[in-house]
Amino acid sequence: MRRLIERGLPADRQYLSVIDGSKALRSAIEEFFGERAHVQRHRMH
Repeated sequence: MRRLIERGLPADRQYLSVIDGSKALRSAIEEFFGERAHVQRHRMH
């Protein structure tokens, strides 16, 4: 997440993150985006 922000991703916006259920990834998203983080687990490959 840090690299995305360093490369210009605005951290003050709301984003929908679709992830595979990784607890570490969800934790990183919540750490960087806080209450602006919306996380959805994908259901199909």
